[in-house]
Amino acid sequence: MEKERKCSIKNCENNAIRSISPLYSKILIKAGFSLNESDRLYLCKEHYKELKKLKRKEDRLERWRLKG
Repeated sequence: MEKERKCSIKNCENNAIRSISPLYSKILIKAGFSLNESDRLYLCKEHYKELKKLKRKEDRLERWRLKG
């Protein structure tokens, strides 16, 4: 990322390494994170890693539901 941004998770002051679509905000909110309001989500390394784990779990549950 060109401009230094802070993580979109409240109370996190780390620099963001990823910019992601706000469509993923529902996964983070469901996991108990509170987000700063913006048009894009910016996540630090820790929170991006957590999002990947949560997204993988959601995708697995969705695949099981569709096989059904």
